Amino acid sequence: MNTSNTPTPLTVITIGATTMLAGAVRELLSRGATVFSVSRAPERLSVPAQYASHYIPVPANWKDPLGISEKLIAALQAAHTTTVDAALIWIHSAYRPAVVKHIEPIINPQGMLMHVWGTAGILKSERLRTRNIDTRHVILGSVADMYSSRWLNHEEISGAVIHAWDYPHCATPPLAQVPVCLIEESTPVKVFQVGDRY
Repeated sequence: MNTSNTPTPLTVITIGATTMLAGAVRELLSRGATVFSVSRAPERLSVPAQYASHYIPVPANWKDPLGISEKLIAALQAAHTTTVDAALIWIHSAYRPAVVKHIEPIINPQGMLMHVWGTAGILKSERLRTRNIDTRHVILGSVADMYSSRWLNHEEISGAVIHAWDYPHCATPPLAQVPVCLIEESTPVKVFQVGDRY
């Protein structure tokens, strides 16, 4: 996953991205991004030595949105930066509105906010509309053949997320190993379906 022509934002926040989205985080690091990784155990994501200085672990729990904001601001200040260019979030739906409310002010107005949603999908009414910034929702489906279906694996999920991240400058052939389709667009919101709808 390293063929995009799209400039990667220099400063990225990830929340809940140390396991299934680990490949996406490593891809962003390989493109030169500095990643502030918010997780209960951000150190469990193994990062190649050449990118280690650009991976900033921020131990925090998404059940404490204010705590996340405070710890992020402290980490950003320690790194001599005050805003971020993009945020990648995959946490339980119940906590998202509060988490987004607290991190929105530090996202650059020209930046991007990307949500990853589990295989159950989301209703339109549940999609978070933030201030007027590029907001992308990636809805994970399944992979089916004529006899059965299966969940997406970690590599497929990360590939799909990076593919949606690069839109509309997606690499050819696509970074994702499964279909990634833009199914809805209403400025500034874009919704992508990965694999088959479940």
